[in-house]
Amino acid sequence: MSYRFTDEEKEEIMNCIGNCSSKKTLKRLEALRLRAEGRRNRDISEKTGFHPQYITVLVSRYKNRGIDSILNGVQK
Repeated sequence: MSYRFTDEEKEEIMNCIGNCSSKKTLKRLEALRLRAEGRRNRDISEKTGFHPQYITVLVSRYKNRGIDSILNGVQK
C-alpha cells in the first residue's frame, strides 16, 4: 500500500522535528519527512540506516496510529 501525506501531516512532522530532543525519535521523524517528500525507501535507508521494510512499518504506524506512535516508539 502506498500512503500519501497531506500538507497537514507534513507540517505536523516538521513541527515535531523542530521540537525533538531524542536522537532516536528524530531519526524516525526524519525517515517520515523524507518519505513524505516522495523519497524511495532505499534512499531513506541509505540516509537513516533503517532497513527499507522498517520505513514501511514507520509510515504505516504513523498513518494508522498517529504521531504519538512515532514520538513514543510504540511497537504495536
